[in-house]
Amino acid sequence: MSSQPPDAQTPDAPVPQAPADTSSVGTGPQAITTTVPGDGIVPTEAGAAPDRPARPPAPRRTWNWRKWRARFVVLLMVGAAVAGGEWLVDNRNAAISQFDLDTVTLTAQPIPVEPVETGQVISRYVRAGQRVRDGQMLGSMLVTRMTATGNRKRRIVLLTAPSDGIASTDPLPVGSTVQPGDPFIQLYDPSELTLDAAVKVTDLPRLSGGMVATLHADGVDHPIRAVVQRVVPQFTPPDSDPDPLTDPDRKGEAEEDRMQLVLVPLRPADVAGLVPGMRFTGTVDTSSRIPDGDTVLQLAR
Repeated sequence: MSSQPPDAQTPDAPVPQAPADTSSVGTGPQAITTTVPGDGIVPTEAGAAPDRPARPPAPRRTWNWRKWRARFVVLLMVGAAVAGGEWLVDNRNAAISQFDLDTVTLTAQPIPVEPVETGQVISRYVRAGQRVRDGQMLGSMLVTRMTATGNRKRRIVLLTAPSDGIASTDPLPVGSTVQPGDPFIQLYDPSELTLDAAVKVTDLPRLSGGMVATLHADGVDHPIRAVVQRVVPQFTPPDSDPDPLTDPDRKGEAEEDRMQLVLVPLRPADVAGLVPGMRFTGTVDTSSRIPDGDTVLQLAR
């Protein structure tokens, strides 16, 4: 028979634990009970929150220059896109408003110097391209008339300039016979030059008086600005000789589907030193108007 020490315990015997100490503070639903195993009672005030761990301090804000740089770059890209779109729209509208002129000819209205009676040229004092003044003597001719008695009566008739201008042709040679209706010489007024272009009748609704055209020509270092003034039916009798003042290279022809558009230089001094017959190219800005200009395209007769 074995014996065990008096203090020995079996393995399955429960280990005695100290009772938990509880304490209630206050009465009613707001009473708070704190239980501390084996350590006694910790009093807590009614309605007070339990202790919480302290919050860590907020991080210090620093300047994020990368973020602001990215925002600035985005703003620049948006602004560039908007500006580029406006530029494309403006260019497109400008291109739509431009009406092309194929060939524009610098034209002068001829001022013929004609005698009032038939005679023979005996002298001439000017040449083509020379500037003359009103009343200046250009040449002379010998006029022969028969008297009632059958005798010949001769006299010299002076041919003078009817106005200021420039001689566009040479005078008739000495010995030539000139009669009324035949010019001895032709002049033109450089302050009355026009610019003429052929346009289709179907294009006339796009044009109106007062529109501004910009023209260019070889040998002219500055653009010529002109204003649309009127249209003229373009008809030249067939087999007629070309007019050296208007169209020196073109033969006479009738074009019923085309009209002659007449433009007037904004500054006559820009073309005063140019030679009639000079060719230009350019465009008419259909969105432009000169102040106080007549917007009705006149049909000249």
